[in-house]
Amino acid sequence: MRLRGMGMRQLVIIGLCLFGLVGCENSTAPSLGVPFSVTDLEVGTGETATSSSTVLIRYTGWLYSAGATDNKGTVFDTTGAFGSQCFSLGSTIPGFGQGIAGMREGGRRLIVIPPELGYGDQANGSVPANSTLIFEVELLSIGCNF
Repeated sequence: MRLRGMGMRQLVIIGLCLFGLVGCENSTAPSLGVPFSVTDLEVGTGETATSSSTVLIRYTGWLYSAGATDNKGTVFDTTGAFGSQCFSLGSTIPGFGQGIAGMREGGRRLIVIPPELGYGDQANGSVPANSTLIFEVELLSIGCNF
């Protein structure tokens, strides 16, 4: 197992998978042909993010699985229920930045990212090549003031 370059979250998820605490049956299935989409789960009332914004978000990322509830297969990354992460949208995978652009602070959004807007034909950590990704994102703030 290759661990070099993996973050703590990815190692925890792999550990949960190995002990059967989260489902891992769909972790290697590529998913081609699913289009990019954004669905607002809750529209925020604050400032609007642009494609070049730096944002503070809470999120969970799943591998797309046609047979799973809401197509949410294996969790591959998460900030957890109470964590958050600061991102410059211009430095993420294209679909992530495109999916958050236009969100307002306080909003929650479901983003479906096909491989060509994600990691493409390259595997990345626990994300297999040609994977469609699903993110549920809560935009906490524009800018990161620590």
